[in-house]
Amino acid sequence: VTVRVKLPPHPARLCIKLWVQDRQSRSLLDGPRWLVDLIPDGAGLMEAMTQLTVPFGSVEIRFEAIAVDLDSQRESHKVTVDCVVLPSDLLSLSLDEFDT
Repeated sequence: VTVRVKLPPHPARLCIKLWVQDRQSRSLLDGPRWLVDLIPDGAGLMEAMTQLTVPFGSVEIRFEAIAVDLDSQRESHKVTVDCVVLPSDLLSLSLDEFDT
């Protein structure tokens, strides 16, 4: 999964702390990761991207992130995004396979 995190421009040196949890077991699946190379996205925002692997069997996951000022260590409010995980082979299934 490619994760893209966007922030409004800010005069401070910011980085993003990102982690992923399984919503059912509440276990940590990945992270925390530090995204430090924020670049302009062409629309006036700063963005960072990273690749994550979602473990097989995950049904629902939660991405959580905070922005951190590198100089003062101040943290933003936490942002969460919940997602349903679809199997990668779902598109190969035919609706005819579900007929009884």
